[in-house]
Amino acid sequence: CVMEMGDDSMWIATNVGKINCMVIGKLKELALNELSPIIDNLVRDNNGVLYAASEQGLYRFQDNKFVQLSLSDIKGRNINKFISNVIPTGKYLLVVRDNQLVNTDEKYILYLYDIEAGRIIAQTQKELVFSLEKAPDGRIWASTDKGFFVLNTIELKKEKISFLELAPVYAKVKKSGFIFFGFD
Repeated sequence: CVMEMGDDSMWIATNVGKINCMVIGKLKELALNELSPIIDNLVRDNNGVLYAASEQGLYRFQDNKFVQLSLSDIKGRNINKFISNVIPTGKYLLVVRDNQLVNTDEKYILYLYDIEAGRIIAQTQKELVFSLEKAPDGRIWASTDKGFFVLNTIELKKEKISFLELAPVYAKVKKSGFIFFGFD
């Protein structure tokens, strides 16, 4: 996992719990207060706070270390493991778990985590959500059992997860299985 940290630097998360920092072409290990979890995804929210998705859970970077957050679904079950992707949107994080690693009754659920409240406030019930990706235009696309959709941001502000049909121009890709927006 790689994340740009400034105009001339980036963090490179490794699979051994260490983070390397590349600054102006020179690589060195980042000195953290504690060993890092093995990170699958690094993101920043609208306030610049850094979050990490990991098989060990969801983390926030503070005080020069990754602090594990509490993560329970709306039924109160601890789901803070096998986090594969986190997408910030406003005051929320959209949380996706690795569907190949979770129990059958926990598969394909999208969670809405309220950063201020520090808890999950909504999750999909009937939709099977395979993955999420943020497009270059800011829209969040969902790959579901019914094809591709975009996240309904109006309903999201009401703390509800729902999806909208894609514009007709995307008809050819609507039923594809996976989506990835590559960046140069």
